Parts: sequence; C-alpha cells; structure tokens
Amino acid sequence: MTTYGSSSGSAVAVSANLAMASLATDTCGSLITPSSAGMVVGSKASYGRISNSGIVPLAPSLDSIGVMTRTVEDNLKVLNVIASYSPLCHSSIRVGIVRYPYLNETSPEIISQFNKMVTHIRKAELAIVEELTLAPTFYNYPAFETVIDVELKHFIANYLTTSATKGYVSSLDDIIKLNQRYPSISGLDRKYQQDFLIRANAVEFGIKSQNYTQALQQLKDNTYDAIQQFMTENNINIIMVMSDNDNMPHVPASQAGLPIISIPAGITKDGFPFGVSFYTVPRHECLIFKLARAVEAVAPSRTPPTFL
Repeated sequence: MTTYGSSSGSAVAVSANLAMASLATDTCGSLITPSSAGMVVGSKASYGRISNSGIVPLAPSLDSIGVMTRTVEDNLKVLNVIASYSPLCHSSIRVGIVRYPYLNETSPEIISQFNKMVTHIRKAELAIVEELTLAPTFYNYPAFETVIDVELKHFIANYLTTSATKGYVSSLDDIIKLNQRYPSISGLDRKYQQDFLIRANAVEFGIKSQNYTQALQQLKDNTYDAIQQFMTENNINIIMVMSDNDNMPHVPASQAGLPIISIPAGITKDGFPFGVSFYTVPRHECLIFKLARAVEAVAPSRTPPTFL
C-alpha cells in the first residue's frame, strides 16, 4: 500500500507508534493525504501561524508546517506550542458537507463510512449541517504549477547558499545534475523527482515577472477568495470532505492557506485506511479542532497497524 505524499515518513512514524507526534510540511495536500493513508490525525494551521524557518522550500507562498499525532488532543497540544497566538473563536459551528463531485468515483464502502461520520456530527448536535456541492472553480492547477515552479527555482537557490551544502550544490540545475550522476541514490523513477525539477528549472521568468504575479493572483482568486465567498453564501464556517487520496478534495485548503484537520474515518475490508477532513476560515483552528474532537469521541476510527 502506498503511503502517499512527501510527508509520509512523518505519518508512518506516528502510525507505527514510533513517536507521539511528528512535524510535516504541506504545499498541496502532502500532509493531509499521508495522514489519511496512515490513520493518524493531521493538521495544518492557517498560513503563517507556524514559522517555516529552516525547512527546505518548495513554494514559500504555499508551504506550511503541520502536526501529525494519534489523537486530536495530542495534535492540539503540539500546535499550541509551535504556533503563534490566535484569539479563541466563539462562533457556532456550521458545517457544509461536500460529497460531490468527489464521491462520484469512490467505493460504496467508503461512501457508507463517510455517511456514518455525517450522522455522528448530527447526533453530537454541535453543528448545523448542510449538504453542498463544492464549486469546481476552487482549482486552478495551471496557476498552481506556475507558482510552484517559479518559487522552487528561485528559493531553493537562496536556501542552498546558506545551507550545509554550500559550495557543493547551489542551484536547482546542480541538483538535477547530481541526480543524473547518482541515479540509484536519487530514485529518478519516483514521483516528484527529476521530471518535476526539470520542469521548474526550465521556467524562463522569475518572481518579479508578470506571469508569476498573475498566476499568484489567479491562485488567490480561485482558492482563497472563492472558498470565502462559498462559505459566506452558504452560511457555513467549516467544509467537510473525504481525505481522498485520489481526488484530493482537501487540496483547495492547502492552496488557500486555510487551517485543516484530517481524522481517521475507517478502513476498508481490503485494509485501506481513509479519513475525513474539516477546513475553515483563517485563524479559526479552534472550530475544526472542536468538531474533530467531538467526532473522535463518539466515533473512534483509528486502527493501529499490524507488523509482518
């Protein structure tokens, strides 16, 4: 079984009980996806609440550090230590349940479990639940790819000039050549390896170009602004989706820099774990943690892994 995402190592460490908590980075769902696959609780705070100092940059406009734990309570404790202060929010919880278009190609077994989680929310009487369809305009992958490519090429060079690799590799081009020189070590056949780096390195415009600034604005319009408008129009402050490893309905929250948490929802008869995600408006992490903790209490769904 694949563990998905660049933060899968962090998820596996917690899932296997090797650590109580781990930190992970997220740019486009690479924290939530392995959390779902590893049956752990994964959260990402509002963009900017946790310092990115010291991490290897992919796209600093999107990069965020998050937390992985086995329980919601542990997750919140770690977040409170590493995140900047945010005033407590006193809003009532109003959840928008988004099934479509994401559940169209999901197995009936997972859909059934998703429906059970919705039922638990209703029984908890913590939230007003509305059935909604998520707007497709929340995605803008061309703009997203442009932002990632430009920022990776620019910021990785800055990082390398101040890191322990100074004098050995100093640019994205150097990394590509190093991978070509040692293919057995670099794993050139793996996802997000050489092809991704080559694509970013081929970009001919930089962070001061109009192409980049337009892409960054388009990304904001199609994710952050669109989600805020969607929540306002539907009078909700939390969106609930499957932490689907294929359709990845949680990605808009990553692209918009919104706080999100994934909790285990179950495991299929074939042994495949899956979770549900809640995301909300900026600086209102308390809403999703309150909901996640309530659901976890009435429907504990984590199954510890078995070892061969």
